[in-house]
Order: sequence, then C-alpha cells, then structure tokens
Amino acid sequence: MMYKNGVRIVAAAMVLLGCAANRPVIEIGGYDFDFEGETYRIASINPSSMVGYNILALKEGDQHVTMGLDKDQDGILDGVVEGVISLRKAREIYQAGIAEGERLGRVKSRVLTQEFITVINQYTYILVTSHLALGEVSNKLTVLAAPFAPEEAILLDLDADGRLDRIEKGRWDLEHYQDVYDQVIERGLMSGRVIQSGGKYLVVP
Repeated sequence: MMYKNGVRIVAAAMVLLGCAANRPVIEIGGYDFDFEGETYRIASINPSSMVGYNILALKEGDQHVTMGLDKDQDGILDGVVEGVISLRKAREIYQAGIAEGERLGRVKSRVLTQEFITVINQYTYILVTSHLALGEVSNKLTVLAAPFAPEEAILLDLDADGRLDRIEKGRWDLEHYQDVYDQVIERGLMSGRVIQSGGKYLVVP
C-alpha cells in the first residue's frame, strides 16, 4: 500500500446534474461481469464534492440487487447489504469483478483527497473519511509498521463519531486500537486536517 491510496472507480457512463447551478455533479459508471454462472454488476457513484463509493450487485432478470458496498473505493468490499452471502464470498466476487474491469479498461484509479497521514512511534497511520452520496459518513484507520509496508491493522469507525466499531484486521483488542485512534484524531485536529462537526470527526482536503 502506498501513502496515497489507489481508488478504483468505474469509468463514468452517465452524468447527473442537479437542478441548481451549484449542485454537485454525480457520475455513475458500471459494467456487468460473470462469476461462477451468475451475472454481477459493479457500479461507481462519484459525487464531484466528496469521495464516492462502489456497489456490487447481482443481476436478477432486468434488475440489479445491491449486495455490498466499497465505501472508499479501495478495491475491498466493506460490507454486505443484501443477500444470504458471507462477506468473504462477496469480496471474492468483487475482487474478480475489479480484475475483469481492469482487464477491459473499465476501471481507473484516482487519489483520495480526504486522507490524513501521521507517524507515531515509527508506525504510519492513514485515516480516511468516506462520504456516501446519501449522507452516511465513516472513518477507516490503516496502520503500517513502516512506509509502504503491508497493513498491520485496519480499523473502522462506522459513523465517524470517534469510537471504533470494528477491527477489520489486527492482532490487538479494540481498547488498544481505540487509544491509537484517539491519538491520531488528536494530531489531526491539531494540524487542522481533521475537524469535529455535528459529532463527527472528519478528515478535510
């Protein structure tokens, strides 16, 4: 992993403009792919004013049923929305779809702007705030033992309220990582790269 996360977005196939001149532009792109006898779709929702997200959906007839979300477009599915399927299996399908999209030239990368990086005791911490177009906001903290090293831990604050909700990867307990998260937020606030707004801790560009 590099300091600047590579964000995988689908090449836009449609642009929606708000009625007012100052409304954000939302780009929607997507493509279908086959996996183990089923047809799936990966679509990107990319508002111009915030980080977008990717959707994994299962095609049922003429409809697509949303299965999961990649909230920060890092190529890893964050959770299952619908369907009787494990997160592991959904991620396997999603990874296969991303690989197919890259092969077809339908997936491109961009750089996240809402990202705060700090180093504490030789560990590198990358805090990313993700906004969904519908208003949901979350934070993800990635811990690296050294620059460009494999991830030591991936931690999720699902509503960006400053309290960790889930350990995606890591060898310590939530209490240990909460102390780390508090330090990263404090540094972000002191630097002006993190703000507190409406009870949320948000990384700003």
